[in-house]
Amino acid sequence: DMRLSGEASGEPLQGQTLTFSAQGQLLVDLAAQIAEWNSLKFTANQLRGLGELKARDLDKEAKISGALTVAQFNLREFLQGTGQKLPAMADGTTLSKAELVSRLNGTPNSIALEELTLKLDDSTFTGRIAISDFTRQALRVDLKGDRLNLDRYLAPPSKEQAAEAARKSEVKSTQASAIGSGSTPLPNAPTQQAWSDATLLPLEQLRKLDTEVNLAIGSLTAMKIPLDGFNLKARTRNGLLTLQEMRAGLYGGRVDGSASLDVRPPQPLLTVQNRLNGVPIERLLESQGEDVVVKGLLNLDADLRTQGNSEKAWIDNLNGKVGFIIDNGVLVDANLEQQLCRAIATLNRKPLASDPRSKDTPFRELKGNLTLRNGVASNPDLKASIPGLTVNGNGDVDLR
Repeated sequence: DMRLSGEASGEPLQGQTLTFSAQGQLLVDLAAQIAEWNSLKFTANQLRGLGELKARDLDKEAKISGALTVAQFNLREFLQGTGQKLPAMADGTTLSKAELVSRLNGTPNSIALEELTLKLDDSTFTGRIAISDFTRQALRVDLKGDRLNLDRYLAPPSKEQAAEAARKSEVKSTQASAIGSGSTPLPNAPTQQAWSDATLLPLEQLRKLDTEVNLAIGSLTAMKIPLDGFNLKARTRNGLLTLQEMRAGLYGGRVDGSASLDVRPPQPLLTVQNRLNGVPIERLLESQGEDVVVKGLLNLDADLRTQGNSEKAWIDNLNGKVGFIIDNGVLVDANLEQQLCRAIATLNRKPLASDPRSKDTPFRELKGNLTLRNGVASNPDLKASIPGLTVNGNGDVDLR
């Protein structure tokens, strides 16, 4: 009938105090080399829980099993109360509700939460979380979730991003007023150094990672993009980070991807493969706050590679190929046929015989292939198939 209570403070708690208590029925049988802690009740600041613990093989490598239930509590307040500094998040109300039910298995060098049910804010996850080796910090995660809005937990927009959004809005309104006059303003001249050379990846920490993650989420929102039936498999070991599979539904189409990051050499190597099938391109543009200049179903294949550890290095060393086809599309606010007829009539010094039929241009197919060499994207074979017209084009975009 043991009761234990006290307070903890010190450097790990950053000046905060942790008030804790535990009580329950304790049994030890050294002849059988077992120990049990039953009817366990424990508290840590505002955290409250119930459970039971059983240990066997005390004279060898002890095996621990049991059950754990943590009642709903405010995780944000708990972490702050134990001196943990949380990063800024777009939604300051996140981490306000958390609760957990799980079976427990472990050894002196490992612990696993089995048959886990974890509720966090509006999301529910079931599955398994384990550290299979404390010395290697080997993390194993296998979870299924109903929904997650990742944008709520990411950093809020920076001042620079907010200023850029305001500038875009101003340019849009200026262009809207200029449409019809044929004189939209030129964009600001590009800077000589468009990309930051600040270090991005913590290489030493990444080289030590040992993780296996399987994640399935019914509905995931990330970067304002809603993904359905999201599945992810990732592995990290000995400095090689591999995204083996990432697939999901997107606006009625599909997205599939894989990637790898090799941090073993001094210059990290990054490869990305991505495929989109039947994704409405206008929905993508709208989600990112961009003007809808084209509509249609996007099919895209990308195979890219780069190296380095900064935005500038990644763009300077970007190589690979991107192929795209847009089916059953529309060029918005651009009637190519009408513009061509007007040009021919002007050359022949004749008036147009008919009124404009539409301000848009439908096309059967718009396709091209981008080849990227050290940050310069070349498109030699742009082709648009439009009733009565075929449009060809080529050119380069210097991403640097």
